[in-house]
Amino acid sequence: MEINGMNLVTGASLVKLINKIRANSGKLADDIHLAAVSVLAEIEKELDKTGAPNVDRIRQLLLNVHVSNRRKALGEWFRVYAPVTVAWAKDGSLSVKMLKGALAKSHPGFDIEGAAAIPYWDMTEEKVPGPVDFIKMIQNMQRKMEKALKGEADSKQSPDSIERALGGLGAVLASLEA
Repeated sequence: MEINGMNLVTGASLVKLINKIRANSGKLADDIHLAAVSVLAEIEKELDKTGAPNVDRIRQLLLNVHVSNRRKALGEWFRVYAPVTVAWAKDGSLSVKMLKGALAKSHPGFDIEGAAAIPYWDMTEEKVPGPVDFIKMIQNMQRKMEKALKGEADSKQSPDSIERALGGLGAVLASLEA
């Protein structure tokens, strides 16, 4: 069976695929951790040697780790174990820089041993979405729409369509609160 260009597998082929994932995912996680700790050690050595380390290896690693491997959590891990900033832009681009000035002085510095002891997936929790609060969500939408009507926020919609939608949201909110 094919769905969205994927040829689905069943039976023994599915069991084989699951076993392959089990075998490979642990190795991949270990490789990512080894690469991350190695990058930190290389940057720290370069800092000691030249005073101006190249943090591009962090950026390269983060961009090459698949999103399913929680690369943003890996970025947070780097910020804990090295005096760096890691900033993801909405378009998916990434900026990694060494901390400077007071921020650099307030950071404890490189902690290669700590980084080696605690892989990024153990340091951060994977966020699982909780229940949706529809009332709060609608109230937030109302505030944003009201700001757009006052000219305090940009909108792709016309003021008339925003006003109609606000009236509809008010009715939905009243029915949820009842």
